[in-house]
Amino acid sequence: MIKAYKDSVLSNKIKNDLNQIAILQRLDSIHKNIDEYYLKNSSNSLLKAFSFFKKPEPPKGLYIYGNVGTGKTMIMDMFFNSLSTNKKLRVHFHSFMLKVHAKIQEIKELNLANKQSSSPISIIAKNLSAQANIICFDEFQVVDIADAMILRQLLTHLINNNVLFIFTSNRPPDDLYKNGLQRSSFIPCINLIKSHCFVESLDSGIDYRKQERSSANIYLHSPDNAAESIYSKLCELEGSTPAKNTEISFLGRKFIVKDSCGSIAHISFHDLCQQPLSAADYLEIVSKFKLIFVSLVPQMNVLYREQARRFITFIDTMYESCAVLVMTTNVEFGSLFNVSRLKDIDMSDSATASKLGSAAAKPQPNGSSDAISAPTSMPPIISSEISLEGLPKSSTILPAKKNHENSQPPKDNVNLTSFFFFFFF
Repeated sequence: MIKAYKDSVLSNKIKNDLNQIAILQRLDSIHKNIDEYYLKNSSNSLLKAFSFFKKPEPPKGLYIYGNVGTGKTMIMDMFFNSLSTNKKLRVHFHSFMLKVHAKIQEIKELNLANKQSSSPISIIAKNLSAQANIICFDEFQVVDIADAMILRQLLTHLINNNVLFIFTSNRPPDDLYKNGLQRSSFIPCINLIKSHCFVESLDSGIDYRKQERSSANIYLHSPDNAAESIYSKLCELEGSTPAKNTEISFLGRKFIVKDSCGSIAHISFHDLCQQPLSAADYLEIVSKFKLIFVSLVPQMNVLYREQARRFITFIDTMYESCAVLVMTTNVEFGSLFNVSRLKDIDMSDSATASKLGSAAAKPQPNGSSDAISAPTSMPPIISSEISLEGLPKSSTILPAKKNHENSQPPKDNVNLTSFFFFFFF
């Protein structure tokens, strides 16, 4: 791994970073421990029947956390690609949990049909353990109580089956599901992760996404009224017949895409982020289209943290699915999120939204903050923590990923920008 890293540095694919090298050295040690563990297990197979022979302890995994843009995903992928075993699994947290939820529902229905009472999570853990000895989780985060309770049981089963984990996250383990509902029930899961993984911080103070790269002008600050003309041009390039009100159904829920054209969807920020949609919903939407045009993206602040959180989740699913994003906004790129304190914010937006009532506000033609409704009364900011730490990464568009090793800049190191050059060059 370290040789591959240095080769990438010499070929100017990435920049040399001592903090990244330190994590790679830890992963290199874990790699050797994995090889020794499975070698011992194989050579001692005849002795396993005798209980007085002590079984070798399974190696520890690694939990890597740090700010966005530091190269966590790149390093984890280098480790994953270096593993010689086929019993390995690399997953993005959102898509993984979507599959887990769907599988739980499927097993419950089978139990009901066959009048059985088997545990869905134990069955899922057994199947995963048969599939992989090593699981790499990218973008690990817990913001939902259902995910928290499932993960506690699932990780316990997997660890009992000697599955090793590599995690990347923006948060240290102790901050997972912070201030979440019934968090005390999730604490044992945090302790389990810390006891079975080394915990390392990757934070060199450099955000590689912001490093200059040779590229076209692929982020354009478009006029407020550009949405319709941009969508029309995209439809011309697609060559398909425009459609209205395409319905997407998933797990009993429905989402209406008001405008689409073949593999292109046009969705307003209001429709995408005002509704209580989850990663599962966004994954289903993204699976239907190769390019999604999001219009009227407003400037967000702490009044709109729920919408901002959903926007982050949506962009994560776009990236993981290698989809293309086109977006229009009436603010400069670096100002998509206003980090001012609540007392410093012009409350006119909130007052305007209050007049609109509790219902979602209708998007305004100028893309102003009225496109999303602010709460009429604000609870204390510290009462419920909504992670906005990924927003700088998420308020951009991500180039399609490639599967071969070291052929692209690391996800966290990419200079992420809106893909407007798709039709302008």
